[in-house]
Amino acid sequence: MKHLKWKIHAENKYIHLLVILVLALLISPAIEGPREHHFPLLSLVFLLSILFVLRALQLKRKFFLSCIGIGLAAFIFELVTSTCTTERCVQDYSIISLSIFAIFLAVTIIAMIHKMFSATKVTVDTILGGISVYLLIGMLWTIFYYLIYYFDRSAFTFSNRISETYLFYFSFTTLTTLGYGDAFPVNKFAMILTSFEAIVGQVYLAVFVARLVGLHTIKHSQGT
Repeated sequence: MKHLKWKIHAENKYIHLLVILVLALLISPAIEGPREHHFPLLSLVFLLSILFVLRALQLKRKFFLSCIGIGLAAFIFELVTSTCTTERCVQDYSIISLSIFAIFLAVTIIAMIHKMFSATKVTVDTILGGISVYLLIGMLWTIFYYLIYYFDRSAFTFSNRISETYLFYFSFTTLTTLGYGDAFPVNKFAMILTSFEAIVGQVYLAVFVARLVGLHTIKHSQGT
């Protein structure tokens, strides 16, 4: 019975992650603010949901354990950040935590894409996984932009006061090539990353949709 329950959860692994991602998108602006003396509950839930997905992907044991180590390291540094008493301490440990978490996200995205594109049939879970990866890409680039902004406060120009929420907003408007024009990069490295994000976003969608259509066509041509 226990094995059966795990199998059911594993076959619907991406729905849990997608729900967490959507919730993070909705509530992150409301909880933005000083990091000190606040337990990073959302980060913990987010980390656990990603680790659940990686576990369900049946990755090699050493690789999965490495992912756990990277994820826990990022969370521990964020936890240390919550105990800081000075702004300098908060900033330093935040940068370390975000840098490690960026590696964790990158590895997660690559692992998910590899497994999804290895699938031989289209399922609802596959589609949800594709959407989750798209959102994770936007979050990964948000971290990149924050790291650039940390070292160069004039790297971006916004119509309003810059914050994590604005960088989050900028990342997803770039990923979708929406581009309202109210924010743009000034730093050369930021400009390159912005262009690269727009390319990655469009190429990913094109390839992912093509893969789904291809699998769907094969399924019908075989009469199944």
